[in-house]
Amino acid sequence: MKFSAIDLGTNTLRILIVDSDGKALFKKNYYLFLGNEISNGRLGEKGIEKLQNTLLEIKKELNSHNVEKIYSVATAFARKIDSNNDLKRLFEEILGAELNVIDGEEEGKIVLKAISNYFRKKDFMVIDMGGGSTEFSIQRGEDSKIVSLDVGSLNLREMFFKHYPPNSEEKEGLYAYLIRKLKEVDLNIIEGEEVFGVGGTITTIAFLLSGIKNYDSEIINGFVIQREQLERFCHMIEYIPMEELKEIFPLEQGREKVLLSGSLFLLVIMHNFQLKKIIASDYSLLEGIIPYYTK
Repeated sequence: MKFSAIDLGTNTLRILIVDSDGKALFKKNYYLFLGNEISNGRLGEKGIEKLQNTLLEIKKELNSHNVEKIYSVATAFARKIDSNNDLKRLFEEILGAELNVIDGEEEGKIVLKAISNYFRKKDFMVIDMGGGSTEFSIQRGEDSKIVSLDVGSLNLREMFFKHYPPNSEEKEGLYAYLIRKLKEVDLNIIEGEEVFGVGGTITTIAFLLSGIKNYDSEIINGFVIQREQLERFCHMIEYIPMEELKEIFPLEQGREKVLLSGSLFLLVIMHNFQLKKIIASDYSLLEGIIPYYTK
């Protein structure tokens, strides 16, 4: 039996197909940036068209693998749409699948499941940075606590970067805002507790810092991002025009738009929690969906 998981996020639609043993058969990211297509609480026609075309492409892949069961979730950007009927209708009509719009609490639980399964950990923290929200989740034994902030790499860029590269005033505004928002995260990290970072921006940072030429999830999983290393990286990219970022770094399409805002956000998080390092994980929400819903 073949299963598929679909994660519809603010920046990216991600799909995973696995067999009955959990072996990955197909995995792909589609950079749709649907968070940019919301206006007055609705997903605009351009966003609907992008999603529809992507789902039609995905349908071919699902059919070629004879997938029998699809688990689909939508996260932060979908929570900001007044009515999700258009999204749900597209998934039902094209894929014959139900789309679940999940809240930050459930999103955090699914990510904890993914990290626990892959790294075989019982006590750890996860920072899941998306385009429109960030979840801070702690797992200690059977107990978990999750705090979700409506702050992500994409909406930070839109809120504060009126110019690119951003000027000093815009960056200072971003820092002040993040320091205020992070006061809402009432989680205490035990000294020595492992902290994992997931989401496209964090794994992109790990990839660029690793020095490898081609993205390799086996290398990224477990790659340690040092705070001092991240500080140097932020200083290096904060004055580089966006078009030049694409020329300098091997970035996936569209990732240059949120590289700086996401990197600065991660750096503020690490200072806030006094973290000297964070462990990157390519296993995140997408990989946790099937284990979570079939438990």
